[in-house]
Amino acid sequence: MRKIMTGLLALVLVGCKAPRVNIYFLVSLTGPEATYGKQAKEGIELLYEKMKGKKINGKEINIIIKDVKSSVSEVKNIVEKIASDKDAICIIGPEISKLAIVAGAVADKKGIPLITPTATHPLVTEGKNYVFRLTYTDPLQGSYMAKFAIYNLKKKKAGILFEANNPYSEELARQFEATFKNEGGEIVFSTFYLKDDTLFEAQIESFKKYKPDIIFIPGYIKEIVYFLKEADRKNLKTVFLGGDGWHSPELITSLKDLWRKGFEAYITTPFSPQDTSSKVRKFVEEFKNKYGRIPEVASALYYDAFDMSLFILEGLPKIETKEFMKALLKLKEFKGVTGKVSYDGKRDPKRDVFILKPEESGFKFVTKLHFK
Repeated sequence: MRKIMTGLLALVLVGCKAPRVNIYFLVSLTGPEATYGKQAKEGIELLYEKMKGKKINGKEINIIIKDVKSSVSEVKNIVEKIASDKDAICIIGPEISKLAIVAGAVADKKGIPLITPTATHPLVTEGKNYVFRLTYTDPLQGSYMAKFAIYNLKKKKAGILFEANNPYSEELARQFEATFKNEGGEIVFSTFYLKDDTLFEAQIESFKKYKPDIIFIPGYIKEIVYFLKEADRKNLKTVFLGGDGWHSPELITSLKDLWRKGFEAYITTPFSPQDTSSKVRKFVEEFKNKYGRIPEVASALYYDAFDMSLFILEGLPKIETKEFMKALLKLKEFKGVTGKVSYDGKRDPKRDVFILKPEESGFKFVTKLHFK
């Protein structure tokens, strides 16, 4: 009799499970992109601590963080499994374009909304119904960095170094080149490197030969650090420009000697912790209290993507994935720590681009570029 009663009790407990809605996060906690994934996780957990136990329309908000291991096959498998979860309302992530392109393709096919906070390649959202972006696109940041070089830095001769077979790096390089030429500049030399390269002697010697005023390097931290250290050793004198893939504390800590001696570089980013708005100041203070440092861009964008998803859910009469997607598409304005975001019928947002300068003490705010 006791065994029967125990079984009945278990069934009752399962049957009385509180209604919930699951928000999934795709981050790389292992593998070569783990730097960005760990930053993203910090932003997620900071907001979750503040809203833990929150209910919307009687449903508890539950978050599930998945390690995609910096792997295309892993992210594909995970999204396919998420699509079978009847409590899933949306997916947030992954961090980089080559993973987000795959995740977005699966999510769109399965009909589940996906918001990538940080992936910038146009193919992530192109031709999709359920896939959205929170940051800007590569064409936008590439073209705005080119305009910054022409009009703010007054430079007319540029070199380009990009990572071959990387959609993010190749698209940024393409857009920078097109805009730089269109605005009256000249590309004096362009070349490439491969993922995990550590030696750049040949590229540096070529740049020294062509003497560009600036060198645009759209890439990620690991190779950037190797290149800049070698550029310093080889006495390559110019101004270096990068995209948001540079925006990591590793750039500052690994190259302190270069910044100390006056190495000059500028990067594009969708977030600046030096923004003086009250919302940003509060976010930075809370982040510092929890983690002991200034938040990075991935932390801020994942925080905002999470916060925006809650904002959308709170306005829904009924919590369903299709309703969530429709409301996101119609979003006129969301005020986040990375600024104002609107979609207004599109899946790429309208937003500002920040220019920062790496220095020994950190990233210094330079200017904010606006676009129509």
